[in-house]
Amino acid sequence: MKASFDDIAKDFDNLFENIDKLSYLEALTIDRILKQRRSSEVLDCACGTGIQAIGLAEKGYRVFASDISEKILRVAKRKTKEKGLEIHFKRLDFRKLNLWGKRFDAVINCGNSITLLSNKDEAKKALSSMVNVTKKGGVGVIGIHNYLKPKRENQNIFVRRINRQTKELIFDIRYFNKARTKIDYVFVRVQKNRLKFKTYRKSYLNISAGEFKKLMIKCGYKKVSLLDITGTKKFHDDEWFIAVGRV
Repeated sequence: MKASFDDIAKDFDNLFENIDKLSYLEALTIDRILKQRRSSEVLDCACGTGIQAIGLAEKGYRVFASDISEKILRVAKRKTKEKGLEIHFKRLDFRKLNLWGKRFDAVINCGNSITLLSNKDEAKKALSSMVNVTKKGGVGVIGIHNYLKPKRENQNIFVRRINRQTKELIFDIRYFNKARTKIDYVFVRVQKNRLKFKTYRKSYLNISAGEFKKLMIKCGYKKVSLLDITGTKKFHDDEWFIAVGRV
């Protein structure tokens, strides 16, 4: 599966300035949404390095987590162990979540993972799979990077980190097409007075918030709400949105 993050597993957390702070903030947003519905058991599908899963486990949720990449799961498991947390991991394609053999109060899919799939039909398979493992009255929480906004504003370069102490620069190069946005994650490091480059390319499906809401409803979600990245306000035209749907 081309959407796998096997290649970037060891470097993925370095894309962010402070991964622990990010875990805390992501969990804070999701907790605001879940506590209204008294959710306790949460599945984080396409969990990556465990950014959301770890944050939620630290908040006391019983967390289950899956990803298609064995390498990225190893990173998530290591971080979980180092923090003394308990998360139940399984290597699983999020289009086949019925293989868990149980249902959850909430199923989350954050970090723009679903747009890595090749087309909207594949996204529908993933959404339907999420619905099928959510308890009646439960909730789905999906985080989407709205690349349509930087596309309109011609934001082709996004600088992530400049670390003068370690002589490191990390930035994105964005290639905007009609259907997809391709991203080169570029790591530049100075080693022995030479520049070392490492690049990972990923491709994301372009989908508007309105289109995604309709897609969720077609797959069985009800009363879908579109929120901003904090989960406290309605989405307008931000670079990220959170779609929340009841099952």
